Amino acid sequence: MILLELINGMGLNPKRVANIHGGEFHGECPVCGGKDRFIVQPYRQGTRCVGFYYCRQCDKGGDTVKFCIDILKMDYKDAVQRANATMPASYAHSFKPKNKIEHKETYLVSPKKAWVSKSIAFTEWAHKNLLQHDESLQYLTKRGIPYNAVVRYKLGYNPECIFRKRTDWGLDVEEEGNELVSFPAGIVIPFIEKSGNVTRLKIRRSDYTSDSKFSKYKIIPGSMGGANILGNVDLLIMIVVESELDYFAVHNAVGDIAFVVAVGGSTKNLDNVTADIARTKRYILVCHDNDDAGLKMLEKWQKIYSHAKACPTPIGKDIGEAIEQGLNIREWILGKIPVSLHPVDTPQKTSTEVVAPTLPAETPKEPEPLPVVEVQPQVVNTYIKADEWVMSDRPTIEWWLNLDRSKLAKGDYSQLDAEVALGPTSFAAKLGKLQGQLMKLKKHIDQQ
Repeated sequence: MILLELINGMGLNPKRVANIHGGEFHGECPVCGGKDRFIVQPYRQGTRCVGFYYCRQCDKGGDTVKFCIDILKMDYKDAVQRANATMPASYAHSFKPKNKIEHKETYLVSPKKAWVSKSIAFTEWAHKNLLQHDESLQYLTKRGIPYNAVVRYKLGYNPECIFRKRTDWGLDVEEEGNELVSFPAGIVIPFIEKSGNVTRLKIRRSDYTSDSKFSKYKIIPGSMGGANILGNVDLLIMIVVESELDYFAVHNAVGDIAFVVAVGGSTKNLDNVTADIARTKRYILVCHDNDDAGLKMLEKWQKIYSHAKACPTPIGKDIGEAIEQGLNIREWILGKIPVSLHPVDTPQKTSTEVVAPTLPAETPKEPEPLPVVEVQPQVVNTYIKADEWVMSDRPTIEWWLNLDRSKLAKGDYSQLDAEVALGPTSFAAKLGKLQGQLMKLKKHIDQQ
């Protein structure tokens, strides 16, 4: 029953659906936000404690001890105590990383059209709220995200917990009949593509404390899974962090020399897009937290990419704490890369930004109804035209569409054709990877 109490304390409230193992409950996953994929068996007897959970969407699962460690971020000793677990001698060190690190890539699925439209409107509304909320602006500045970065990344603020109909957001009503999705009060973290579409929404709860029984962040159901990538992926340096707020702070400091990836959790598997990019990068800096979970994250990355380099902060538990204690992020990162990759221009200034004056106070109200934004679905269109791309990409796409294929070396170009057919909404195009491949081919043919 302890496990169910912990989950209810996070505000998830799964519903009983079966009597197996004394009772099975289904609900929203606290990790990926899957609407009814999270299975809880609170009375199931395990080897060391009572309680079992598993998500059919993100594959996270385990007993109550593991839930306390992975989801509630407790240390091992506190997790055992909270779960009322009894540990045989053979399990005394079971929390240490295993030699074999399993890795299973996940594949990205774009959010639904209605969800994207609502998320764009919610992001705009929340962003206006944040620009009027001094307390949150000051907090973000201390975390290395000054006012200009707040505007640049369109961070937001939700003043109170609100509920919206799942169907309005393109989400199915849950099997248990739950028709609403909750948006807790806190800092709103959107992930915005070049097209302006919002593909992920996360909220850092303002009422979270170290004693809270719910997670610090909530992923809004319907968000696209996978890691978050910020910056120019053609740069040579890839910096990996765990938290999204650290992700913005690091990019704000060194976005001219590196792009940043936020994995959103030390145990999460990479998605196929991020994994493909990582394989091409010579320099991967893993800025893991200074704790056991951070070491597991580092070990996992180094098992997959042997050249990944450990890059923990010299002070503090994580990047956020290190910034608060005076660490200059830019100087720290520059000290971890070859001098040949250092920029020759004047270093960016990120620590002297001042929060802009507060706008006249007014009670923020969410727009009702939220405006509808037309978003093109990602479907293959074999009759794609160059004029559907942005101006800078059109010459390259037009060249490929009109190319005499006899000029190409022997090989299979079906993957390139498929990506071009997807148009500017394909993941490879959004990342600039497709355009880069085509430009290399064009350069090679022109030199023949």
